[in-house]
Amino acid sequence: MKTKFKILLVITILLIASCIFNIKTVNATEVTPEESGSAITDPQEILDLIPDTIYLDILESEASNWETNFGCTNEDLLDEQIDTIMDNNNVNLYSLDFSLINDLQRRTIDGEDMRKCKITIYKLDENYNRVILAEKEITIQYKNSNQYDSKEGQYVQNKLKNLENLYEEYGENGPSKFDAKKYAEEIINDDSLTVKVHTSSSGAMDRTVDETEYYIYVFKDNVYYGGKKVNRVTAKLILVPDEIEDSDEAFLAYAKSENSGIAKEDREQLFELRTNGTYYDDYGFFCGYGGGMDSTQKRWVLRKAKYVDIVENVLVKEQTGLKVTATNIEKSNSTYTELLNKAQENGYGNAFGAYELKLISGTIGKDGLNVQFNLGTSNNGKKAIVIHKKSNGTYEQFIQTVKDGKVTVTVNELSPFMVVLEGKANNTNTNTNNSSSDRVLDDEPKTGVTDYTVGFASVVTFISIAGLAVLKFKK
Repeated sequence: MKTKFKILLVITILLIASCIFNIKTVNATEVTPEESGSAITDPQEILDLIPDTIYLDILESEASNWETNFGCTNEDLLDEQIDTIMDNNNVNLYSLDFSLINDLQRRTIDGEDMRKCKITIYKLDENYNRVILAEKEITIQYKNSNQYDSKEGQYVQNKLKNLENLYEEYGENGPSKFDAKKYAEEIINDDSLTVKVHTSSSGAMDRTVDETEYYIYVFKDNVYYGGKKVNRVTAKLILVPDEIEDSDEAFLAYAKSENSGIAKEDREQLFELRTNGTYYDDYGFFCGYGGGMDSTQKRWVLRKAKYVDIVENVLVKEQTGLKVTATNIEKSNSTYTELLNKAQENGYGNAFGAYELKLISGTIGKDGLNVQFNLGTSNNGKKAIVIHKKSNGTYEQFIQTVKDGKVTVTVNELSPFMVVLEGKANNTNTNTNNSSSDRVLDDEPKTGVTDYTVGFASVVTFISIAGLAVLKFKK
């Protein structure tokens, strides 16, 4: 009986070993065309069926919807041709568990060379990671690709280099309006070129932090000459009083106080300082692409107020929500003469300049508004008088000694000002008021990104604000 049991046990072990061996053998065997239902099974041979150049019967300007969405006509047409090639050669990628993709849409969207395309065959491993099996780069020929001028292409690329990533700090009124197409057209400054822009936005729902990507494309006579992605980040600014200590701890304490203007529920969650004066709180979790969860944050930038130019030689200290404009008052204007006469009554006759300051929006704070006049360091130590004609027709005057080339006055309203140095008229010190460089405090400049309402910081590359580390929504 024992002998029979041993024989049965040995037979059972051999059967199990045989099954295991057969399974391994099947897995190790290459799939044949007959088994797969595909005439060709080698990935590289499949890609070799695709010609080195594929012709698309559209203009280069018709390759994408460009300004409306990211649907790419060129990719759709390319896919159709590849499908036809696979069908004509009885290639069944599905039965082979292969996937075939191309990067034409990405190249088109990102402003790269859309006359080139990489085609890839891959499959997924047991961990769902892509395993590249074969790749091939081909040329895409459009109806008008032969009209491309390499010199024109280099010219456009040099123009595109002048498009910068942008950063704006804003106050209670939110970010300034920005026209990316107008911005690009003014930077490129060539009427023979056509600019198209696609906009992709993300950010917290209450706009505490916002990042926008602008994809800018340039054409000439329907021929594509290049593109570039420009990022614009806006951040809500909280101005910190001058008496607050210049330290991270003091700034965070102010951010968490009621005086900061940050909502209570947000103040309680301020948890991190990424760069000097930039604070974050947890904002929540949102369902991202593919069902994943993605977190985002609110962000506040805290710093002290700066003096901002509003017209040549005149600066105003920032105040939240305040918008100011300024223009020069010409010598021929009766107000100029009136102000100069008033200064001369006080023994000051060397007029430096006269300016009309106006409040566009907002209210001057209870402590007044600081207005600074830049007289140049050559006037250091000299006495100067600032004559201010108030709205009720009366005058106020400020006599100061020029220090570091500047004099600063505090006023509660804006109207005509004149700055006059001591002594008789000296043309070498007098501002002729013929400057054409007038600027508006918090007005919208050509780039549409300057926000003098609460302070503006323009960065030539987005690298300078990458430290803010804003997590954005998945698109």
